[in-house]
Amino acid sequence: SLGDREYVSPWIDAKRGQDGQWELPRYPCEIRSLPPEDPRSAPWTPGEYVQGVDNVDRDEENQIREWGGQKLWDGDRPPRGWDASKLPGAVQALLKVPHLPGQPVKETFARMKALEPRRFEDKYFEEVLRDL
Repeated sequence: SLGDREYVSPWIDAKRGQDGQWELPRYPCEIRSLPPEDPRSAPWTPGEYVQGVDNVDRDEENQIREWGGQKLWDGDRPPRGWDASKLPGAVQALLKVPHLPGQPVKETFARMKALEPRRFEDKYFEEVLRDL
């Protein structure tokens, strides 16, 4: 199990670019059976996804289904008085990240980036102790 300060880093397979700066890796599509012309088959960078492409699949009747973000309640309707704007900004950003069917790692990194984008901008972000 992971300790309280450990997590899966988006920089795990990073390499330095020609300019010497660290660059996030690019990974092949997680959905193995996609034809190359499918827009979801493009390589991806941790934390990134394409709205309207990566969150779309087909249901049992072959109808296009577009997935939205997370909800924090049971059932189809929000509870009375629900106001997402009262939540912290990071939680609001997290709730906007849609389900990415067949792409669990991509979805995980997208949610991580929503909560803390600086992890994806600075390779050494997690090495700095932040304590008050």
